[in-house]
Amino acid sequence: MSAVISVRLAPEWGTYPLWVRKGDAPIPANYSAERLASDFGVPTDLVAAIDAWDDEFQAVYDPDDPASSGFPDEAATTA
Repeated sequence: MSAVISVRLAPEWGTYPLWVRKGDAPIPANYSAERLASDFGVPTDLVAAIDAWDDEFQAVYDPDDPASSGFPDEAATTA
């Protein structure tokens, strides 16, 4: 029987956007989209979309003032 694998897509500054838990592992592993493709055969167009989404999120981070980081308005946040 194969172990259940769960994948969580979550925007977090300074990490990859994917968290993968295999079976009953207590802590998920942080994955890049490329690693997800390599390990599980995720299509390249999905990898590109995840990377573009995460690049946009990472670009709004201000390491000098983390509290002011974020998208400029609600519409950008929603998109």
